[in-house]
Amino acid sequence: MLRKYAQSTILLIYFFQFLVFLYLSDVLDIESILENMESDLKAILHNKETLQKTLIELIELQSILQKTHVFLEEVGNSLVKS
Repeated sequence: MLRKYAQSTILLIYFFQFLVFLYLSDVLDIESILENMESDLKAILHNKETLQKTLIELIELQSILQKTHVFLEEVGNSLVKS
């Protein structure tokens, strides 16, 4: 009877060790996933900042082109009148 109890106890210990192993394995997987997500988020934020700067530059260039277009039209009109 004592031997069966010892065997059952050993089996339970192995079973719980296995469960702990699975839990720790899952925790490590989750940590790895979170690290990858953090890295991806940092890249996304960096790309967002770059895109915002590029947008501002493009808006400035568009304004310069519009002013240049108006200037050239005025110069062209004054040449035609002359």
